[in-house]
Amino acid sequence: MTVWGASAALLSTIIGGGIVGIPYAMYLSGIPVGLIINVICFALSYLSTYLFMETKKKSDVPIKTLYEFGYVTIGKSSIYYIAFLSIVQTVGFVMIYFIVFGDLLGSIVLDVFYADNPADEHKFFASRICWDIILGLALLPWILKKHLYEMKLGADIHFAAVAFFIISLFIQRFTKKREYNIDAPGPYNYWEFKFGFKEITSFSILLCAYNFSFIEFPLYHSLGPDRTPKKLLDATFVALSETIVIYVSTGLLVIYLFGSGVDPNCLVNIANEGGNVLSYLNRIFFAIVIACHVPYVFFYGKEGICIVIDEI
Repeated sequence: MTVWGASAALLSTIIGGGIVGIPYAMYLSGIPVGLIINVICFALSYLSTYLFMETKKKSDVPIKTLYEFGYVTIGKSSIYYIAFLSIVQTVGFVMIYFIVFGDLLGSIVLDVFYADNPADEHKFFASRICWDIILGLALLPWILKKHLYEMKLGADIHFAAVAFFIISLFIQRFTKKREYNIDAPGPYNYWEFKFGFKEITSFSILLCAYNFSFIEFPLYHSLGPDRTPKKLLDATFVALSETIVIYVSTGLLVIYLFGSGVDPNCLVNIANEGGNVLSYLNRIFFAIVIACHVPYVFFYGKEGICIVIDEI
């Protein structure tokens, strides 16, 4: 896997459901502080990768996985602790993503085919379970892949879906007039510096959205026999640079689209557009983003289960 391929895989790991909370986080903090927090999260994420690689270099024994990292520094008990956290995290995130995916596509079917009769009981194809079954079957061959480089096509599709999602938001912002809530500050006030407890909420949302530490070691080994810490750091820098551009673009576009009515989950705002073509496109593109993101999240949990079985 090349540096560019690794950065695409890393981008697919970072950008998932967290992107829908970015506009609300930047709205809470104000755009200037939101931009600063994005830069801080960028720096902390890059620093974590650098520290991982520096510790790996200085270790007296070869470290190939996060579990070996824990074993060397703490002991055998850390293997089970890390595996437990990875499995719980994977199950939780995958459940959330399946719910979001099912609700997204179900809402499109409702708007298109059941707009005049939303109470129709015979609407299986508008149900969450229908689309979750389809997604599960579609991802089954993908999630069984052994190496990250085998999922390259998914990373490419993910990047394209994110790009189209941003482009669609951009078109929507500049082709449809928005009215801001009269009981809230106008859009120019979003550029005021704000300091308070809301910035803590904003920081926690953004920091979570930049999380990818669980995939660093598998990604490092996917770089091939000529892998070096510098290559991983280069891939991390490229992926984080793309991430901050995507997050800031999404935040600004959604804030100026929906004003003070921006929801903690901006998909709610997008879905409320109803029969708007761009609303359909945004939901479809984001559903693709979620679908391509799930295998990378599942990869870590799958590794945790295999490690526990191997240790037992």
